[in-house]
Amino acid sequence: MIGIDDAGTDDADTADSSGDADTADSSDDADTADSSDDADTADTGLHALARVRPALAFAAVVLAASVVPIPGGSAGGSAAVPIAGIGPTDPFHLLGYAVLAGLTARSTGRGLRGLAVAAAVATGFGFGIELLQTAIPWRTFAWRDVAVNAVGAILGVAVSWGFTRRRLADFDAFRRSP
Repeated sequence: MIGIDDAGTDDADTADSSGDADTADSSDDADTADSSDDADTADTGLHALARVRPALAFAAVVLAASVVPIPGGSAGGSAAVPIAGIGPTDPFHLLGYAVLAGLTARSTGRGLRGLAVAAAVATGFGFGIELLQTAIPWRTFAWRDVAVNAVGAILGVAVSWGFTRRRLADFDAFRRSP
């Protein structure tokens, strides 16, 4: 049967060879849904990229800092002896991977799973950099650095989680104020 659909086109124009207008209508609806899904996906993709961009930029800075020679160091790594168990680069590792994990948590989510993923990503990135340093004459692989990176990443997601909880508490207090 020929009729006019909501878009003002004849069903016969869009019907398949069997003449089934209902099938044609459902395929038109599917095409419309697909195009709107593509728009939603594009918006979500741009939003996701905006959330991950700071973490990627900071990761690039960490990578660059991890492959340059250490001032005052010798070939094969730093010759400095840790003072009170703290190596000369430990604060940089701790802070750097805390920030990296905190920024990564912005894109993975601040729920328990997202925070665990952020810590794992930052720790894995640090392990990868340590592996990369085996190929650089003035740098070496150090398990100690991997451990300090992991502690920094855990601290970073803990701080991120704390800020999120604080922000939610402040928002609830604001909503309930007269």
